Amino acid sequence: DLTAVMNPAITYGEVHGKMRSFLRLPIRLKRIAIVAAITAPRVKRRLNTIGFEATIDWLKRRPRQPIGDMAQSVTIARIAQAAIRRAPGSYNCLTRSVTVWWLLGGDGRTNIRFGVGRKDGTDLVFHAWVERDEVVINDAADIATRYAPFFSAPPPGTRFD
Repeated sequence: DLTAVMNPAITYGEVHGKMRSFLRLPIRLKRIAIVAAITAPRVKRRLNTIGFEATIDWLKRRPRQPIGDMAQSVTIARIAQAAIRRAPGSYNCLTRSVTVWWLLGGDGRTNIRFGVGRKDGTDLVFHAWVERDEVVINDAADIATRYAPFFSAPPPGTRFD
């Protein structure tokens, strides 16, 4: 039922503008957006049912071509994040980060970082983001100053092979 996922606050012009933007993308980036939008719900379901490590193992059995340089990685991360934001459903930072990490090919230079911070100075909150060569590529550049990194997965240097 489409009415369940439609947002009545979004106007026809906004939808039309976003569709035009999507149609202007090169075919390679359109594929990335579509794969991200299809993969995110599957990643979310697996994270919720079999956990993080088993989800990573499942993705490793579906290898992708590693991305050559940082500029390509950032572009792919941005396209994937935009596609996941617009896909039906809601996806937390872990689902988005695992999906982006997989799209980038798991070449050993890209990993998922986990950090912890405080919300309103009291409650602990956790966050996940993707780094390539220790540079944040799917979140704010200063995210590690707001969340103290405490874990990186898969360990740096781990490849899909």
